[in-house]
Order: sequence, then structure tokens, then C-alpha cells
Amino acid sequence: EYHRTQDEIQDLQELKSGSVILGISGFRGSYLLPPVLNAFKLDYPGIRVQIVEKNSMALEQMILAGEIDIALLVMSEADPRLNIQPVMKDEICLITSHTHPVMAFARGNKDNPESRIPQYVNLKDTLSYEYLLSDYDTILGREARQIFNKNGIQPIASNHKLSALMSAAMGAAGLGLAFTYYSSRHYFRNAEFLSLGAESAFIDLGIALPPGRYHSKAALAFKDTLKEVLQAADG
Repeated sequence: EYHRTQDEIQDLQELKSGSVILGISGFRGSYLLPPVLNAFKLDYPGIRVQIVEKNSMALEQMILAGEIDIALLVMSEADPRLNIQPVMKDEICLITSHTHPVMAFARGNKDNPESRIPQYVNLKDTLSYEYLLSDYDTILGREARQIFNKNGIQPIASNHKLSALMSAAMGAAGLGLAFTYYSSRHYFRNAEFLSLGAESAFIDLGIALPPGRYHSKAALAFKDTLKEVLQAADG
């Protein structure tokens, strides 16, 4: 109720001042969020954006409790009580460097119309190389293990509890193969991204607002900017 009252009071300023509390995962936010914040600041210089970094499951509980104003969530993981507006589709893929020997097995990705990644690699051609894995409590960590389990594979992985950012950064440096989102190409510009072809996995990202409560003008304006910038980048 206190938060709602604050929102109503700040709306009297007609977006000249106020704040928005945004929830987003730290890894995804590190490369998707800066251009959104820049665009929002240009249009609404008096609105402060407070950022809460949590995984999607934790953010769901915060948005349901009204502790944050808006969140970017993975839709397949979302609580059914949330009304989430789709904003972009992302592919889970491998990241490495152009010097990694797995690149000898990379092929043109012409037979997978759902994927926008130029090259793919067969999973069986990666098994002699070390993987850098995120922990089970991350979407990338769970998806990687589901892919391995589905194919009856025990990967080579001495590091298997890394953060999503650490594993992707090490992969981009050529220290192994890591799973990441294709959208992270905007962050790791010199890395190589490889689709897994028939084993590829996709996620849908969506914007959620707290259900059944007042939404400030600032939160709605940020939602529009978030959608506009992410869809432009996705295109």
C-alpha cells in the first residue's frame, strides 16, 4: 500500500520525477539493459531506475509481492498468475573463440529455419573438449544438463558451478565451450556462437508487471522503452 501510494503521488509530476524498480537477471541485464537505460534517460531524465539483480524464479516472487515495478522474465519458467507480455525470442547456444579446435567442425546453419545463428556444430563433435558449465540453479545450467542427459552424454567439465557470465566469458576467451544466449553476441562481439542444430533450445523473454495493483506512469513508460529497444536489437 505504501509503494502504491508513492506511485500515485509521483504520477502527479507527469514523469518529471520519480523512480522505477526493475528486476532482471545479472547476466542478461549486463548486455541487454545499458541501451534500454540510455534510451529511457533521454526521454525521462528525471526518472530514476533502481535495478534488482536476481534469477527469474526470485524475480517472480518479488513481482507477485509488489516489491518491484517491472521484471524481464523467462516465460516458460513464469508463474501462471503473471500476465507476461512477450518481447523477444532467444536461442541457447555454445560460445567459444575462433581459435578453439571445435571450429573445425562448424557448418553452415541452413537447415534450421528457427535459428538465426550462422553456424552450427553437432553435439557429438564437441565431446572431446572441455565444457564450462553454470550451476543447476541457472536456466543455462539446467538446459545444458537436459541436453546432455537426453543424449546420454557425460561431458568433460572440471568447472560446473560457474555463474552464467563467468562461463560465457571463459568460453569467449577460448578456454572451453560454454552455453550462453545468442543475444549475448552484443556483449561478446569477438566470440564465436554455434547453434546445436537439432539439439538447440529456445526461450521466450517477457515483461511482467505486478498483477492486480496500480502501475505507475513511470513503470508503464519503462515497459514501452524496454519493449521498443529489445525488439529493435532482436531484429
